[in-house]
Amino acid sequence: MKEEKISKGEGQGLDRRNLLKTGIVGAAAVGLFGLEGTIRQVFGATSATKGTTLSKSEESAEPDVDAARKEGTVSLYSSLDTAIIDSIIKPFTEMYGIKVTYYRATAAAVASKLLSEWDAKRHFCDVLDISDVAAANMMKRRGMLVKYRPASLDAYPKEMRDKDGFWIANRLTQIILGYNTKSITGDMVPKGWLDLVDPKFSGKMVVQEPSTFAPRVHTVVINIKDGWDWLAKIGKNKPKFVQTVQVMGQMNETGEVPISIFQNDNIVSRARANGKPINMVFPKEGVPCEAGVMACMNQASHPNAARLLIDWWLGEEGQKANVAGFKYSPRPDMDPPKGCPKLKDLTLWQPDYDYLELHMNEVIDKITKTLNG
Repeated sequence: MKEEKISKGEGQGLDRRNLLKTGIVGAAAVGLFGLEGTIRQVFGATSATKGTTLSKSEESAEPDVDAARKEGTVSLYSSLDTAIIDSIIKPFTEMYGIKVTYYRATAAAVASKLLSEWDAKRHFCDVLDISDVAAANMMKRRGMLVKYRPASLDAYPKEMRDKDGFWIANRLTQIILGYNTKSITGDMVPKGWLDLVDPKFSGKMVVQEPSTFAPRVHTVVINIKDGWDWLAKIGKNKPKFVQTVQVMGQMNETGEVPISIFQNDNIVSRARANGKPINMVFPKEGVPCEAGVMACMNQASHPNAARLLIDWWLGEEGQKANVAGFKYSPRPDMDPPKGCPKLKDLTLWQPDYDYLELHMNEVIDKITKTLNG
């Protein structure tokens, strides 16, 4: 398969509203960190599945390295930043001589592409890496994933793995506030979500279009007092709408729009490390936490190379590269990204995918109307 990448703005029509028609968005699939940083609730609390189950020996067996090398290549579909993907696959290829080709897009676009290919019986993807647990569970139920036990499985809390063994969390993203350090200083720096209703922030905030970021907005709304009234006041401050978190970050860097809300922590961390005039706030009220997960695809053309790549990614070296790319690791033995707090020091909130499964369209509509006054 030819290496395929898309630009930051491509595939934006594939939003959560459209994916509702395929049944992707909304499976009960969340994890919750308590105040002590311990994970208390299981990701992927779904009912019976049709995922492909290997025999006990296959499930637990180490990848056949010789067979993987003979396969020579492995295909990855991912919603992760290309810079982090490249930093992980480069040493993998150097060690094993196996080329990794990948398709990178938004989580919605990755899921849509995989579903279309699966229905057409065109099996190009070997390894899935996606920042949408609900989509992974939906694929599990459709028999698109293969059960596999990675070598480093025991390093991950049980709540960071699918209870049936079909996927495992490989990264965590915190949803924060980003800001330009030249134009937003002193008392102008917001401390939390509630500060953003102040009229002094009018015209100074940028957000994603509601159809692409509804779960994280909904997570904040249901966790703060009078959340919908709060969101309406945000709308009165006239935020600018864009398609991606990357564009939000760029606007912060240039100062065109100095504050981004509902932003990914890694976007700001990387820009800050590269000397850009940008910083972030982990809101004092609480921080939505989103997981990315990975899995072996059923009908993979390169099954041995797929398992080997997953083992590498979830292993110590892969996770160190993950953290170096400013993504939190789900492994308790890993430090947080440079300059970021430990998860146990944050109040972390989970998206309510049970509710969103039934009400996603109306949530998107309500967010849109509320922010637009």
